[in-house]
Amino acid sequence: MEAIGHHVCSFQGGSEEVLQNAPFEAVHNPSIGIQQFLGTGYYYWDYNIEYAKIYGKRHYGKYFFIIESKLNLKSGTFLDLVGNRIHMEMLIRLRKWVLEKYPDPQYEYLGNFIELLKRLDKEIGEVKYFPYIAVRAIDLADRTEERKNIEFVNRDKIYSYMNLNPRIIICVYTKNKIVLQSSSIVYNGTER
Repeated sequence: MEAIGHHVCSFQGGSEEVLQNAPFEAVHNPSIGIQQFLGTGYYYWDYNIEYAKIYGKRHYGKYFFIIESKLNLKSGTFLDLVGNRIHMEMLIRLRKWVLEKYPDPQYEYLGNFIELLKRLDKEIGEVKYFPYIAVRAIDLADRTEERKNIEFVNRDKIYSYMNLNPRIIICVYTKNKIVLQSSSIVYNGTER
């Protein structure tokens, strides 16, 4: 799958340095209160500059860049928790196994769970539990002002709808030119 990702970062270092070094890693370290949704990695909004702007304003005020990158996520190399039911069911089974083997409430959270799988692979010296270079997931945060819903049918008492502006996140775990094929600054926070 090819995707267009929007990565948000601060102005620190200026546009030349940002373009040279982006994306920037978000570190997952719950012991000091830093938790990432999908563990340590390079985070993108899946083709959603609108959410990238909202995120940038919330985290950086008005001084931030949005980097647009072409992402090459080959089938079998990324865990698709948005559009692949097989991946979702596999994650449910793997999570159940982990919680039985490591009965610690911290592993109920997806970021901690992914980091445990990566750590287990590192400890055994082979890729067994988490063979993915990226994860794609939906954040179902209830921010109705940002949604674009369309109802399936007009029925009293039933509200079935589709969200045409989902908050889809892509977290890339390896920074290389095969996955991150091109990048450019498409927004700087000083624009209105």
